[in-house]
Amino acid sequence: MEPQSHDFGAAPRRPTSLVAILSLVFAFLCQPVGFVLGVIGIVTVGRSQGRVGGMGLAIAGTLVSAFIGLFFCLPFGLAVAIPAYLVARIDPAEGIAKSTLQSIHAAEQRRLAKAGAYAGLEELQGGDYLPVDACPPGSSGVAEKSGYCFVVIVRGPDSFVAYAWPSDGSRKNRSMFAVTEDGVTMVRTPSPCVGPGDVPHADEVKKPAWKAVPTYTSSSSFDWDD
Repeated sequence: MEPQSHDFGAAPRRPTSLVAILSLVFAFLCQPVGFVLGVIGIVTVGRSQGRVGGMGLAIAGTLVSAFIGLFFCLPFGLAVAIPAYLVARIDPAEGIAKSTLQSIHAAEQRRLAKAGAYAGLEELQGGDYLPVDACPPGSSGVAEKSGYCFVVIVRGPDSFVAYAWPSDGSRKNRSMFAVTEDGVTMVRTPSPCVGPGDVPHADEVKKPAWKAVPTYTSSSSFDWDD
């Protein structure tokens, strides 16, 4: 007697998790979404106890999302974030430079009212003009404060220009500022001068590269030791 064979048919095919499929798709479109969907797919397929397939797709979606995000998106993000961070670091120094020039302008107006003429930083120091010494000995009329150099060039008894420019070249694209007897603060970016030995010419502010910036009233307090 021949043994009887029993054909129960092919085993039913397991459905593939849609989340797992989408995780691999979004790995190339939007890595954060692909990574999250991949993790959800891994958990979902694992908890199905074999009823749902797609574990390989979910793992692939998670890994591909992480790889692309780490090696492609992260450098791009840093390329955008680092310059923005450096600009933020520069802004406070530039703000101090502008307010300092306004303090110099206020001191020059007091000097003009009392003595009838403008003066350089050496003559402005002390008294009612600048409260503290502005120029150390041997400075040739150039002072430094918070990463900027300052100088006042008297162009006549009723005309002057004060400049603020970077004291070193470690930060590129830092601006240079100027103010004249009219009190309008001017800016030029990047600064054509760098360092205390690179003193601007009296007529530098007349070049077309300069633009006016909003002015504001600053305190007469003046401290070069910041």
